Amino acid sequence: MNAAIRAAAVWPLSRSAVFLSYTSARGRALIDRRVYLPKSWADDRPRCTAAGIPAEVAFATRPELALEMITGAVAAKLPAGASRPGC
Repeated sequence: MNAAIRAAAVWPLSRSAVFLSYTSARGRALIDRRVYLPKSWADDRPRCTAAGIPAEVAFATRPELALEMITGAVAAKLPAGASRPGC
């Protein structure tokens, strides 16, 4: 089976998320996601607390979030023939 793991970032308005999808000849599915927290928010802990963002959540760039998810998929031995970014 030739499958692809794709990480895509979407940023409508000021909110953003990074998604990881698995695609094969049989279909596709979203398998992971991360909410992007802008640095201005990450640096404002009272604002994060008021929004319910856990204290251990820190700033990470979109590529860093994508790499975390891809690393997790590889560690879980998700079968894949290729991986590439996509939108």
